[in-house]
Amino acid sequence: MSPSDAPDHLAQLSALVSLIDDESPRVRATCHEALVRLGPLALPALREAARTAGAPSRRAAARALAGELAFDAALQELRLAQRRGEPLLEHGICALALLVDPLFERAQLEEALDLHAAMLRARLSPGAPLARCVQLLARYVHGDLGIRGNQEQYYDPRNSFVNEVLRRKLGIPISIAAIYLLLARRLGLPLEGFGVPAHFLLGYLADERRCFVDAFHAGQALSPRQVEDAARGQGFELDAQTIAPATDTDILVRMTNNLRRIFEQEDPRGWKPSVERLRELLLHAEAS
Repeated sequence: MSPSDAPDHLAQLSALVSLIDDESPRVRATCHEALVRLGPLALPALREAARTAGAPSRRAAARALAGELAFDAALQELRLAQRRGEPLLEHGICALALLVDPLFERAQLEEALDLHAAMLRARLSPGAPLARCVQLLARYVHGDLGIRGNQEQYYDPRNSFVNEVLRRKLGIPISIAAIYLLLARRLGLPLEGFGVPAHFLLGYLADERRCFVDAFHAGQALSPRQVEDAARGQGFELDAQTIAPATDTDILVRMTNNLRRIFEQEDPRGWKPSVERLRELLLHAEAS
């Protein structure tokens, strides 16, 4: 599209958005199909309408379609990241964020995490032991950010969405651990996630010995023996020193599995099909 075509294109897009809540089902369907064909190109106009349109019905329709198109685009970005062998955690977290907030934009999360990482970096002494760095990270997540494990409403689906965890200050082990990981990667800290029976932990090596952190319980430090004893209490035997760290795909699949179990009981907003799409994409790539 040439610069001279831009005004006409914007006018046509604006006209389509203005008819998204038309009284005629046929007109609504035609506009919906046209906007879907435009894909990400329609997102700015839809987001603007969702925020500023005078009619509540138009705001609602624009918000819903913006979320639908943004989720499709997020899955496409995830596919490309898989092919390039890039880290997937942030891509998957951003895709999930669109379910609870259709107007979510990745830049919002990136800017917030970059800011938190910069504030943490200023507190880290050069050459500080890794254990000390992890302690400061835990203190920041639970102290400065005020994030804690939601023991009272553990199965509230909002606990699984990182954008909601950052907003509400409540999460479950894997979503709080994901915040640790996203910050640790920005700081260059070799922190990893570990899926253990009925729990999710963080871990790192110190003097060739693995140390664990329980993000759900305010960053509590755990020894390998404590992790093994807890697993044994769930009926499992594991060697905490040799357990493999979770890949980004492992983490995201576990997040989607948590949500699937919740939505099997109740799914008032119809999020389960989108969760299934994300899960299938992750599992398909892992199998190929």
